[in-house]
Parts: sequence; C-alpha cells; structure tokens
Amino acid sequence: MKDLPEDLIHSVRAAQLSGGLCQEIAAAIGRERARCRQAVETWRVGLAACDDLGRSIELLLSEIEAGGATMEQKPAEDNDAVLIALGRKLHEAAGVADRQLLAMPDYAGIAEEAAAIEAILQPGEEIADRMLYLWPVTFRGVEARLRAEVWKRGEYIGTYLGGE
Repeated sequence: MKDLPEDLIHSVRAAQLSGGLCQEIAAAIGRERARCRQAVETWRVGLAACDDLGRSIELLLSEIEAGGATMEQKPAEDNDAVLIALGRKLHEAAGVADRQLLAMPDYAGIAEEAAAIEAILQPGEEIADRMLYLWPVTFRGVEARLRAEVWKRGEYIGTYLGGE
C-alpha cells in the first residue's frame, strides 16, 4: 500500500472493508437459507407424522418471516409455564368470543358483520400469536401450543367448546 498514491489509499481501504462486509453478508445469507431449509424440513416431518397436527403453511411462513429467533430458540421449562398460562387465557377468550358471537345482532352488510367477528376474535388471535413463539418441553406445553394452532386455523371454538 506504500506504493499507492495518497489519494487512492482511501479508495483501496474502502474496497477492502467492502470485500470483508460482502463476505459477512454472504455468510449471513447462507445461515438464513440453512435456517429456512430446516424450518421447511421440520414442517414436512410434522405433516408426515400426522396430518391433523401438522402446522399450516401460513404458520411456517410466519415463523420464517419472524426471523431466526423463532426457529433457533431452544425449548425451556419456563416456556411451558407461560404456554399453559396463556392456554388458560386462550380458553377464556374463546368462551367470551363464543358468547359474543351467539349474541351478535343481525348486520345490514357482510363487511359490517365480518368486522364485528374480527373484533370479537382479536383477543384470542393475540394470545395464540404469543403462544406460537414458544417451544414446549412437556406434554402439557405441547397441548397448549396445539390449541393455539387450532385457534389460528379457526377451529378452536368448535373443537374445544363443543360448538358446531
């Protein structure tokens, strides 16, 4: 670098830094591709094991979009405690939603009715979303997380409350 003119040294150093940054970016892209491949493989195995319990493609995509923390998170015992507590809240939210849906008035338009239904189901949606970011360790944790997946498929009230 001593042979380079003074005005080019900064350009050469910038190019060297840029090259190092490009290598870091390429490595990060490789890790992200591997993480996404693993997520898809896990999803496929889940579907092959049992069609009913397999996760939806929407859930897979949301996990991939959420970033590495979701897929790389290690299960922890405290996740189960949180899942079980949120599961109770989800069940309570389902009971409230069921009563509110049954008491809904007749709406003049489909858009009004859809907005009212969405507002009724929103608390349960938020709870289920929080549950899906936790990885269970025990059977009770798995069951709680499964209930969140059932909620996201729109089948919770019928399945767990005995409706329809």
